[in-house]
Amino acid sequence: MKHVALLIPIILAGCSASTSAPPPIAHASPVSEPDIVVRPRGPELPKSITVRNVIFTPQPESPLRPRAQSLELPILPTASAVWGSTGRDEHGHIYFGVSTEGEGELSARLVDHDPHKDTTSERGNVLAQLRRLGLARPGENQNKIHTKIWQAPDGWLHFASMDEGGENEDGTRLPTFGSHIWRVRPGSDQWEHLEAVPEALIASAPGGNFIYYLGYFGHVLYQWNVESGRLTGRVRVGAVGGHTTRNIVADSRGHVFVPRVVSGKAELVEFDETLREVAAFPLTDYSLTPDSSSHGIVSWTPLADGGAAFVTDRGRLYRLIPRSTGTAIIDLGYLHPDGPSYTASLFTFDGESSVVGIGHRQNSGDARYEWIAYDLRLRRGAAEEVRIPSRGNGVLLYGSITRDDRGRLYLAGRAMIGDQSIPMAWSIVP
Repeated sequence: MKHVALLIPIILAGCSASTSAPPPIAHASPVSEPDIVVRPRGPELPKSITVRNVIFTPQPESPLRPRAQSLELPILPTASAVWGSTGRDEHGHIYFGVSTEGEGELSARLVDHDPHKDTTSERGNVLAQLRRLGLARPGENQNKIHTKIWQAPDGWLHFASMDEGGENEDGTRLPTFGSHIWRVRPGSDQWEHLEAVPEALIASAPGGNFIYYLGYFGHVLYQWNVESGRLTGRVRVGAVGGHTTRNIVADSRGHVFVPRVVSGKAELVEFDETLREVAAFPLTDYSLTPDSSSHGIVSWTPLADGGAAFVTDRGRLYRLIPRSTGTAIIDLGYLHPDGPSYTASLFTFDGESSVVGIGHRQNSGDARYEWIAYDLRLRRGAAEEVRIPSRGNGVLLYGSITRDDRGRLYLAGRAMIGDQSIPMAWSIVP
């Protein structure tokens, strides 16, 4: 799956082709309470609240003018990029899934960054783990970790690796070796293999006691039950040809939201914790091409009300609000004040006042990266150019959600040195 840099708010009621009835009530699932840690105020550490994978901090006086700092990643063979695969654990460590490209054996790697000590180390690679467990197949490659890295209620970090070899980008052929679902204890380099599936698992999201994974082609949704330790459901949501969203969204109830792209239209389909389809919402400014040039939902971030905000590949911002009377999806218009943008990163400070991200408007002839801040209460955005330090050119930026205990935001991606792609990561100081 190639990565290409693509260059009057209303509330949408759930809909389907067969009915005009109001959205069904989305009942909350009986899940365990999330771990919530209130950290004391100190000279360098603002008061913050951590809800498992998300940290909320006070809204800064001005959400503009951040400072970007590049991180030193380990030098790894054939390493090429971090395609938005980031995460954190309860100790404040930051994780990156480093993807590879080139000839010969390709194996993605897990990298652990300790912001407190400013150290970074490798925590294993996919093929070495498969061999250790006696699961490696002859000639197998697992060149990407593309999903986010989530700490589940069991305390383990959950993610998936994937192969791209042999796939047809028009959706007519799956990759040769599919994907593996993994979990690992924070600080360990001994992974536990959970499941193998034939699709390439490109996206994931945590909701309640579940981790949801999305595979291409056809937007195939898997549900991993953390409590029972097994896959408890599989649904083919539907996507034309090789169309693949880069993200899916889940809320605090355990509901998951996945784009369906068929018959020349896009809609966001809501599934409850039993994987029953309960509603569908139309999506505006969502690219519909049946190939890898459409990236679907390119970024999202959980909010303090248990819902989320997310952005399409054309820069349309939506807010998802879970309600006892049915989910509300609010179309907030464009994230960027000047219209369409490609903003493959999205964060929030306090989880309610604003969302921020870094993106560009290359399709409008402007390749500069900009810091974009959108006020959720006033429903308006602002943007200004931001400097991204890099060892090379051709920088691509991805990443959402992940913040450390000091509230710094983490981005990842790649830069080009000549014709070689190298993985890059940055911390953003608000």
